Amino acid sequence: MQNFIKNLINKNQKKNRQGFTLFELMLAIAIIATLSVVVIVAFSAFRDLAKSNNASRFSGINTIQKALEQYYINNGSYPAGILTGTYLEICDTGQETVENGTTNCAGKVDLRLLVPDYIGAIPRDPN
Repeated sequence: MQNFIKNLINKNQKKNRQGFTLFELMLAIAIIATLSVVVIVAFSAFRDLAKSNNASRFSGINTIQKALEQYYINNGSYPAGILTGTYLEICDTGQETVENGTTNCAGKVDLRLLVPDYIGAIPRDPN
């Protein structure tokens, strides 16, 4: 009789060990949900920062465009060196610093002549 009871207890213990309790499942789901919320909030912050930077870039482009249009109205042509249909980087200082010293804005568009008459300062990329 004692062996029968021991076998029955052992079977019940084995049966209980085969799965997870409801509490363990709820705890795992809660941990996964918390981590998901943290990741979503962090990703949302980076996305909002990127949107803000893009809005600043578009605003800078519009500012340059308006200054160029005003220059065209006053002078009858765009500044020398601005080619339509090309995409060049803007050199706002007239000089670009490199490791070995300074060089001119070769290969870039020089918009210094717009400052200060048409624009307060050339907008910079928000990095």
